[in-house]
Amino acid sequence: MESGIKFKAIDFVKIGSMLLNGGTFNGQYILNGKWIKLSTLSEIPLNSDEYKDSFLENRNIGYKYMWYSTPNNNGGLDYFAMGKYGQYLYMSPENNIVILRTGKSMGKVDSWPDIFKEVSLKVGKE
Repeated sequence: MESGIKFKAIDFVKIGSMLLNGGTFNGQYILNGKWIKLSTLSEIPLNSDEYKDSFLENRNIGYKYMWYSTPNNNGGLDYFAMGKYGQYLYMSPENNIVILRTGKSMGKVDSWPDIFKEVSLKVGKE
């Protein structure tokens, strides 16, 4: 499942909302909340040698089970999935926000997760 998932944008946001809400969506239990935490949040820092010459090199980002984790400014972890053409599904549990980026390329941005982190701080709950 490395690539090729074709959902509408709203479907990705629904998945993000379900993950953000511990496995429930619209009051319906869908996934186990403990499993979500175990599968989406990874240890940081990573082995720097393993990620040499990749976009993870020298970044404070963890990786596990196709999910990336990054520290937020509140002491917790945000997490995201990334598509090969610059698509992102970013969740910030402490700020109660889901951010979806669709796209056909990465654009001229050094780090989308850094931008999402700042957006989540400014528009998420305090």
